[in-house]
Amino acid sequence: MRKDVERETFERCVAHVTLRPDDFIMEDVVEAQVVGGGTVQTHVITVTYAPTRIFRTYRSALPSSWSGQFRKDLDDGLFY
Repeated sequence: MRKDVERETFERCVAHVTLRPDDFIMEDVVEAQVVGGGTVQTHVITVTYAPTRIFRTYRSALPSSWSGQFRKDLDDGLFY
């Protein structure tokens, strides 16, 4: 996953709800599963809002495809 694209998308989502990107911790772990003789990589992105320690986990096979759900979670106030 391209880290610069992922980080930019993440920061736009956070700015949308007027929070500070520095208050969030984002971790990206790659999981590989063997499927039909091949390997499929999935990114497991965990975002933690440091002031509340609330975190959400998103699964993604494509860069930035998890950001829509992250933005919805921000809009719904799930981090605070």
